[in-house]
Amino acid sequence: MRSDTVLDEAAAALYPPETRGDWRRRLLTMAYYLHLQGREEDSRVVRAAGADLAEPERSALSGENPFLKGLVQYTLQLAWEARQPGETEPSSGLVAPPDSPGLIRR
Repeated sequence: MRSDTVLDEAAAALYPPETRGDWRRRLLTMAYYLHLQGREEDSRVVRAAGADLAEPERSALSGENPFLKGLVQYTLQLAWEARQPGETEPSSGLVAPPDSPGLIRR
């Protein structure tokens, strides 16, 4: 429940009410282009997200806008994954390290 509250607060801080009209217009434009491409299901989902942004204020029980909350959650997930130490890729064998026993030294 705490993480849900933190996501709500982050979405409210990153996407203040005065910018939501812009987001709504962008989503509706995207829905139009998705419709033209024949991606009806995607168009319907994006149109619903845009329509949800038209609500000026949300109650505390309904929480933050799911689209904006998802953007925040995805951004945090990407930041977390970038922060994690990645696995080193195995060497291809094309270049041998200097301490390998098969090298001829002069």
